[in-house]
Amino acid sequence: MSIDTRDLGAFDSRQVEQLLRTFAPLGKIDSEAQTLSNKILTAPAINAGTGSLTATLLSSLLKLTGTTFIADGVIPATVSWAKLDASAATCDMSIAAPTAGLLMVISAVNVDNSVTVTMTAGDFDGAGAGGDVATFNAVEDTLVLFGISATRWIIVANESVTLG
Repeated sequence: MSIDTRDLGAFDSRQVEQLLRTFAPLGKIDSEAQTLSNKILTAPAINAGTGSLTATLLSSLLKLTGTTFIADGVIPATVSWAKLDASAATCDMSIAAPTAGLLMVISAVNVDNSVTVTMTAGDFDGAGAGGDVATFNAVEDTLVLFGISATRWIIVANESVTLG
């Protein structure tokens, strides 16, 4: 994988360096065998410094289009970026079973009311008993998940989301 740094003109040099460090390991996935069972992947924080890059990164660099949810319901596996908005009511969601190879990002855009995501089967990346609920306590709390099978999501990144 290579990143054309000309596409990163909206970022300052510190942010470009952080983005390149964050995504550089992805280039190794195709060339090396990876065993993912019972492992937690931890990505570097993307909001170090003066402000969060979460929304800018997702919309600009990764080209994800967000789907906003404003009430309790189910996040379908076809959604790549679920934006949870609890400004008018609770936004207590359940998450569909994963699809192998699917990347899903879940972030809070408003937390005036309860914002949670519950796994319908299993838990978040082997968190164990009671580890099936993710609670978003602040705006821009973000969880990045990757489906490694039809039954298991792994956590790629967790930006201040409480699991339990």
